[in-house]
Amino acid sequence: MSQTSRPRRITLVAQGTRGDIQPFVALAHALRERGHEPLLGVPPNLVEFVRRCGLPVCTVAGDSKAILESDEGRKWLSSGNVRAFFRALDKAFQQFETEFTQNIADAAAQADLVVANILTDDVAHVVCDARKIPLVVAHTMPLLPTSEAPNLFVSNGWVPTKTLRRLTHTLANGEAWKSRVSMVNAIAAKLGVTPHDRLLSETNAAKSLPYLQLYSEKVSPRPSDWHEGAAVTGFLRLQTKLREALGEQPSRALIDWLRAGEAPVFLGFGSMPVLDPAALLQSAVSVGQELGVRTLIGAGWSQLESLRATLPSTAFIVDSVDHEWLFPQCSAVVHHGGAGTTMTGLEAGRPTMICSVFADQPYWGARVEKLGVGRHVPFSKLDRSTLLAGVAALRSPAVRERAEALGQQLRAEDGVARAVSAIEAILQRTP
Repeated sequence: MSQTSRPRRITLVAQGTRGDIQPFVALAHALRERGHEPLLGVPPNLVEFVRRCGLPVCTVAGDSKAILESDEGRKWLSSGNVRAFFRALDKAFQQFETEFTQNIADAAAQADLVVANILTDDVAHVVCDARKIPLVVAHTMPLLPTSEAPNLFVSNGWVPTKTLRRLTHTLANGEAWKSRVSMVNAIAAKLGVTPHDRLLSETNAAKSLPYLQLYSEKVSPRPSDWHEGAAVTGFLRLQTKLREALGEQPSRALIDWLRAGEAPVFLGFGSMPVLDPAALLQSAVSVGQELGVRTLIGAGWSQLESLRATLPSTAFIVDSVDHEWLFPQCSAVVHHGGAGTTMTGLEAGRPTMICSVFADQPYWGARVEKLGVGRHVPFSKLDRSTLLAGVAALRSPAVRERAEALGQQLRAEDGVARAVSAIEAILQRTP
C-alpha cells in the first residue's frame, strides 16, 4: 500500500446486522493504522460493539436487532417471502427515515471521503453529491448490474439470455427504488440538489463510481462487464487485535467440551429467526446422534438457556464466541448463509450447509453447492430430514477435501489490505 500525502477524515456508514457492520470495522481499524481518521456510523444496537473495538462511532437510526427480533420481524423472515419482508422492512424504516438521513448527513459533515453499504448508499450519494465529497460503495454481495448473472434477489438459477439477465437487475432495482425514493429525495430537497429518479446502481454515476466487493472472487467470480472501478477485494476479516478487544473468548466449559471428543458439527443461525428453538435443538441433537457426531449449537438471538440441562453429553450450546477461533475446531458448519459467516466458514476450510432465509443468503447457498463444498436448503424447508441429509453430505471425503483446498486459497488473501489500497488510491486523486 502506498501512503497518501496526508491523513484524511473517512466516514463509513452502514446499516444492518453485525455481519453487515463487521467488515466496516475491520476497514476502519486498518485505515486508522495508516494514519487516517475514521468515523463509523452504525445502528444503535451495534454502537457498543464498535466502541469495544476502540473506534470513533456515531449512530445511524434503525435498531436492526429490534426490527429482526420483533414477533412481526421473525414472522417476515421465517416465511421466506422476500418481497413481503422488504415491504415490511420499508414500513419499519419510515418511522425513522428523517433521523436516518440526517444521521448520515451529520456523519459525513467533515469527511474527505465516505464509504457506504447497500442500505446507506443512496442517501450517502445525495449527501456526497451536495457537498462534493468522494463516495465509495462497499458491497458484501454481488449486486452491481451485469448481463452475466441475474440479480440475486430475483434468481440464483439459470436465466437464458444476456438481455433477460440484465433485465432482472433493472426490475429488482426498480422495486428497491420505490422503498427509498421518499427518503432519498427528502434529503435531496433539504440539501438543495436535484431529486433522484432511480436507484444509485442504475444511474450513469454508478458506471464510474468506485465499488468495493468485500468477498473473494474465488467464491463469487467477478463479471467481465463490470466497470473498472468495481474491485473484488476479498473478505475483510476482523484483525486479531480487535477480536481480542471484543472479549469473546471461549468459556472454559466450551474448551473442555471441545477437547473431550471429536470435532463437532456447528449449527447456528446468528440473527435469523427461530420460531421454535426447542424443536430445532431437538432435531440437531437427534441428527447428531444418528450420524454419530457431536453437535455444537450457536444460540445467536434465540433463547436456549433453559434447554441446556436437557442436552446429552454429545451436544453443547454456545452463546457469542469468535467464529474465526471456533470454526477451525469444527468438522463442518451449518448456518443461515450471511456473507460474513459464509466466508469465515469457507476460510476455515470447513464443509458448509446454508439454510437460507432471504437477501443474499440463497445466493451464497447456491455458490457453496456450485463449488462442491457443501449443501443449500431454504430455511423454510429445514426439518429433521433435510438437516440429516445435509449434514451427512458434509461428511463426504470429497466435499471435505474441496472445502480444505478452498480454505487454503482464501486464507492467502488479504481483503483488508486491498480495500485500504483502493481507498488510498482514490484519496491520492482527491485534492
